[in-house]
Amino acid sequence: MCSLRSAFTYFLDVTTPPSQELPHMLATQASSDMDKKRLGLLATWLMKNGRKT
Repeated sequence: MCSLRSAFTYFLDVTTPPSQELPHMLATQASSDMDKKRLGLLATWLMKNGRKT
């Protein structure tokens, strides 16, 4: 496990759009029900309108 800061610094590529799976993976780690819901909505929107991975 790593901190959010380490994840953004060393592991996430912020120069490309997120994959469709990223919001689903983040939702599984969210502690807030509202965050889980919003990430689920984002994932659904990406599947319908976003880039295909």
